[in-house]
Amino acid sequence: MSETVKTTSKISHLKSHLLTSLYHKYRQEICAFLKSKFGEPPDSEDIVQATFERFSRLEHQDKIENHRAFLYKMAQNLVLDFKRSEKTRQRYIDEQISDPDVSLDDREPSFVLNNKQKLALIDKALMQLPAQQRQLFLLNRVHQMSYAEIARRCDMSQTEVKRQVAKAVLICSNALNHQTKVSAND
Repeated sequence: MSETVKTTSKISHLKSHLLTSLYHKYRQEICAFLKSKFGEPPDSEDIVQATFERFSRLEHQDKIENHRAFLYKMAQNLVLDFKRSEKTRQRYIDEQISDPDVSLDDREPSFVLNNKQKLALIDKALMQLPAQQRQLFLLNRVHQMSYAEIARRCDMSQTEVKRQVAKAVLICSNALNHQTKVSAND
């Protein structure tokens, strides 16, 4: 066995011994501290486990002067990270629930699937439009440009832009209505 392998093995053994020793010495103490300072959740046992798991990945554990203080701070930071992410997650949920533009039904898988199918039908109808008509429709409906802006951009009359967009809307609407009638008959 080479010296490098022996040295690496010895270091690994020392790190393992240090980790085991610190775990047995401070696990319950850190759990009690976390429960008294933060309550539940998160589960203090899980936080302590994560603390020691992270500690085990540190390269120079032996260079830390005060292992107890270091482990306490690491555990405390993990709890704060957890609480922060929970707060962010809860804020997002609250926003979604309170958003008047999105009903809870809009999040149902069947509703989402139905909307995807409708979008596919519209996409298919748009692809069958002449290129210029499709462009006018997309500029108006997707990019929300006014008829006047489109007319200036494409060097057309505003009346012609309106007529072409209306025709495209009618074609898309007919495609959706046709599919609805076919689905209703099935």
